[in-house]
Amino acid sequence: LRVSTGNRLPAAKSLQLRSRSRSKIIVCQGDLGKEFEQERKTRDEMDKIFKQAADDLKKAAQNELNIMAEEADQLLSQREEEWERLGNKAAESLTNKVDSLAENFLKSTGRVSEDDDDEEEYGMQKFLGPQVLALVGPEGEFRNALEQRLKAQAGLSILSCDKLLNTRGLTIEAADTLVFLVNEEAADRGAVERLILRAADEKAPTRLRFVVLVSSLGTRRSDEFPWSMQNAFSGVLDKKRSVELGIEQLSKEEGFAYSILHVGGMSKDSKAQDVSIVAGDEQSGDLLPTSAAESVVQALMLQPAALNASMSIISVAGSAPSQVQWDDQFLRLDGPELWRQELKEGSVKAARDFVKNTWAGAFLKPGSGLTTPVEVIDVANGVQLVFKPSKSSFVSFKEEKVIHMCDM
Repeated sequence: LRVSTGNRLPAAKSLQLRSRSRSKIIVCQGDLGKEFEQERKTRDEMDKIFKQAADDLKKAAQNELNIMAEEADQLLSQREEEWERLGNKAAESLTNKVDSLAENFLKSTGRVSEDDDDEEEYGMQKFLGPQVLALVGPEGEFRNALEQRLKAQAGLSILSCDKLLNTRGLTIEAADTLVFLVNEEAADRGAVERLILRAADEKAPTRLRFVVLVSSLGTRRSDEFPWSMQNAFSGVLDKKRSVELGIEQLSKEEGFAYSILHVGGMSKDSKAQDVSIVAGDEQSGDLLPTSAAESVVQALMLQPAALNASMSIISVAGSAPSQVQWDDQFLRLDGPELWRQELKEGSVKAARDFVKNTWAGAFLKPGSGLTTPVEVIDVANGVQLVFKPSKSSFVSFKEEKVIHMCDM
């Protein structure tokens, strides 16, 4: 490429471009003209590409900023709701203390009888059975069997959702009972607690009375084989254990009852229709979907021992249990049961008389093997042993703080 301002070349070998402002000639020889034109087009295309890339980066950055702004608004909204809830709890706690002092004063003066206690009445209502039940869990044989069993209950309305993290449209505030099925999927403690708090909100049309969680076997044994293999990569059992602890804590704070059922995989063995129920997370094995569904219904409506209890349920060989057998299985949770002995011969009355008249009395004698004194109380079908620890002069830090505050 040669630029000349004075000399002219023959027309056959040059291309002249003149400017009006002053005489200037651009001369391209040979194939250089084509290369120059190609290079110009390439630069134009590159400019377009860089401009498009810059525009795309601006749009992506703006989208990220918009998402961050939305997330910040959501977090702010959640914090405001939490602060409001904490403020309401503090106000309610103060009101309850004032009401308690007033009630104690009225009782001490004889103006109110001991029977006028609304909280005791509500405590009894906790086990009247659900009226509006919200079922949250994935579709499958277990859920289908449970829905079919629940629909057979007269006067029970059912709200359902198949995804824990997608409950849009579910009017969970109308439910007095919540059932979460997380035995076959990952569990999110935050999502479960948010749904519970929505149902337990004082502005909700009904009062939350009962929460049932169907969890997995091994949540309390995640460091033991084979549960450690299942928990190794995703920590799925630890997450489910966190959900269990969250429900237990919210039960104390919000005043609802709960039941936690640990089950294994869904079995297809039709010969194993009987069940075994043990307190806590102590068993290993599978469970028929129909047996799992019946276990939930029993805990919801028929078994007082299931209130505020955790249990493991598996299938065992045998026919489907009768209601009497279900009652006996859940009876193991009352205490919980420490020892069981099958009666091979003799009557139930003879065994009851032996426990009351001979076995229980042995604990009152010196050398019984117990380091803490006990009191034997007769009940309808046996005896109750009440441990009576001797008084100690030790004062804990909490007790010492209370004493100090009373002296001020």
